[in-house]
Amino acid sequence: MRTLAFAIVVLAGMGTLQAQKAGCTDPQATNFDSLATANNGSCVYTNTGYQPPQVGALGVQLAEVSGLVWVHGRLYGLNDGGNPNAIYRIDTTTGAIAQTIVLEGTTNIDWEDMAQDSSHIYVADVGNNGTGIRTNLVVYKFAKSWIAADTVTRVPAQAIERIAFAYADQTNFTNATVNNTRFDCEAVIVLRNQLHLFTKNWVSATTVHYTLPTQAGKHVAARKDSMATGGFMITGAAVAGYDKVVFTAYTRLGACALFLVFGFSDADTALLSGAHKRRLALPSSLVLGQLEAVAFENPLRGFLGAEAIGAFGVNQRLYRVSTETFVIDHYKRNAPQFAQPGMLRFNTTTDGYEWFGGAAWQRLHE
Repeated sequence: MRTLAFAIVVLAGMGTLQAQKAGCTDPQATNFDSLATANNGSCVYTNTGYQPPQVGALGVQLAEVSGLVWVHGRLYGLNDGGNPNAIYRIDTTTGAIAQTIVLEGTTNIDWEDMAQDSSHIYVADVGNNGTGIRTNLVVYKFAKSWIAADTVTRVPAQAIERIAFAYADQTNFTNATVNNTRFDCEAVIVLRNQLHLFTKNWVSATTVHYTLPTQAGKHVAARKDSMATGGFMITGAAVAGYDKVVFTAYTRLGACALFLVFGFSDADTALLSGAHKRRLALPSSLVLGQLEAVAFENPLRGFLGAEAIGAFGVNQRLYRVSTETFVIDHYKRNAPQFAQPGMLRFNTTTDGYEWFGGAAWQRLHE
């Protein structure tokens, strides 16, 4: 009886292992495994090009646009270092500036990205390419309610929290040359109650992922994982759903790209290691401008911001972006086992996408 019982347990365990076979679960990948049920981040994709449609030139106030965020049905942007300590509401039909909002008591040393959670906006003063040894890295945090009215033009200093930090693995603070550091950062998101930072690595073809608490105070950014970028440097990031993040990137020679990172599970706190990682080739900086920012209004559709390149007569621009074509087969095949706000799925009965808004699944019109 004991032998039989042991055999039953072993067979049951083998069945569980078979049911959770790891591999590439995206049908668009060249190494798709139709038997795999657990994605392991191994998918490989053919080179794919993408041409984002242009909305128009951004207002001159955002000539050095470096971050975007979509809040309450509106698009906001900011400039990088040396510019005013302000964010700007953007008309998404023309690219014109519709409102200026000053963040009192702050200084724009090197603002590089914006992020949000359900209640707050985060402004990331995390640029560090000058020497790589900044000791005043900070993320500003303020309530979304401050920008709810068109008439609000200032967020008072007392309403702005400060999340100061240092990198856990940065021990050398001797002066470095410009654009020669592993500890620059231009891409920040908030996901699952944490701040996530992705470095703009000037010395190797990798972006490193760190996490921080979203609470004010002095913190140490914990290193989580990394992603090979093939020589591209990550310049912006946006959450595009519960299990999907999109990055902007360019090379020193001006090639531009989007990185789609999607399909990571609820247990993947590292985000990058277990996800599909797909790169889309975009036109060069001489066509797009210097690609710096991204924001999504729903899990499929968003905006890109490109900084002006005055030396080549390229002005600052706003673009539309859609990822539907590139992720549709993954979501058709990999149905979520539970529902969380921001989660995306494909309903084969209605032949369309749905997203979970927190109460029920709703049809998503791309």
